[in-house]
Amino acid sequence: MDFLDTAAKFVTGFFDQPPRVMIVLGLVLFGWVIKKSTLISDRFIPVLLPALGILLFPLVLGSSGKDIARAAAEGFVGGALAVWLNQLYKQMFVGDSEDPAIASKLFSMLKPKP
Repeated sequence: MDFLDTAAKFVTGFFDQPPRVMIVLGLVLFGWVIKKSTLISDRFIPVLLPALGILLFPLVLGSSGKDIARAAAEGFVGGALAVWLNQLYKQMFVGDSEDPAIASKLFSMLKPKP
């Protein structure tokens, strides 16, 4: 089995179980809460979410033995995915101060033409 087959199985298998998706969504929400609070600096969020994923995935999925390493790796990927989803949302729909109308541009491109 080559690397691409292994990577494809990992990615497709990642979303096979609903707990994985729920943990990722929970990490996105947790990152948003941290962003809104003043307790932790925003620069630590991209480090904190994968670390939290590494801790949560083995606990929630009930991993033991060799499965702990795999669940920890999935947790890291899940935390990184949470950071990526947040950035994707901000860059696609919120925009920045230079171009605040990026969401309306995107929706106008998707609108069917008569």
